[in-house]
Amino acid sequence: MTTAGNAEVRDMEAAIYVASHQPETLPGKIIIHGFSMGAAVALLTTPHPDVVAIIADSPYARSDDILRRLVAFRLVDEWLLRYPRLPLPQLLVTLLAWSIVGMSRIVFRLRYGFTVIARPDTSFKRWKQRSKKILQYHPIPILLIHSSGDNLIPIEHAHQLKAEAMAYGAPLETYFADAKVHCGAYGWNPMQYDLVIQTFLAKHLADSLPELHRNL
Repeated sequence: MTTAGNAEVRDMEAAIYVASHQPETLPGKIIIHGFSMGAAVALLTTPHPDVVAIIADSPYARSDDILRRLVAFRLVDEWLLRYPRLPLPQLLVTLLAWSIVGMSRIVFRLRYGFTVIARPDTSFKRWKQRSKKILQYHPIPILLIHSSGDNLIPIEHAHQLKAEAMAYGAPLETYFADAKVHCGAYGWNPMQYDLVIQTFLAKHLADSLPELHRNL
């Protein structure tokens, strides 16, 4: 079972708690490196004082768009298996997909009590609002990684996340690779991928982790 992001925030919070209590963990120096939904969950999680950086590889900006794409793909795939010579009009596919996602939201809300749609693109606004309430702002540097030809979560989602981060003053940097698959940046150029991450961490954590500079 998965909620595509929202409930998994609790898993992330539990993982941070467990990691922070391990003897080998440097106090207040946890780095989150998530992929796809894991990256989205990292952005959905309220900033934690023990987390000093987030590396988000191929997250979505909003999950309803991804759900709609997956539903549309299955609709077309199942239809063509039954009627290979009768293609579905694209407009009909889009309307059906959005209708199914919309109905699923209602059913999920009634059954489980919270929404299935996750919106990492609104996290930066929530972080800003929370900082005003508790009179404390804990900015976490974020490295956003995405493939320009991502075939599951389009690069437009990364651009949306970047725009929202800029609007609310969140420290976010980007690394976009020319890969054509989902989470394909590492496979496209492993050495460059590692170098980008090390440079990002050295830039923001040099004072607390001086060994990063030696590795570079």
